Amino acid sequence: MEAIKTAYGVSSGYNYGPDGSVVGVVVVGVPSGNIDRIALHRSLAVIGLLTAVFTAFFIAANIMMKRSVIRPLTKITSVAEAVSQGDLDTKVEVDRNDEIGQLAHALELMRRSVVTMLRQARK
Repeated sequence: MEAIKTAYGVSSGYNYGPDGSVVGVVVVGVPSGNIDRIALHRSLAVIGLLTAVFTAFFIAANIMMKRSVIRPLTKITSVAEAVSQGDLDTKVEVDRNDEIGQLAHALELMRRSVVTMLRQARK
């Protein structure tokens, strides 16, 4: 107790009696191993959560990309291949107003032009 009186004095603070005697002492300690373990667990939880969020985002972006870009381009490619092999009855059916829709429309116009030229040549 004398070490505490010497270190902190008896003139200020609380837990001292009127005569300067120590009334009580509270010692608080937290093992640093527990702090490190708690920090590690929280860091891993945050990293896991961020990983899950970004994974869900990229899966959603992949699905949207497939629906809006890959599938229409696959349809256009299959029609172009069919036309190149002489199948002029396969129509391009993509209802969009963006660049992919313009490409599909141009391919359909080309297919119709080829059909018209072949009919004129056969006459």
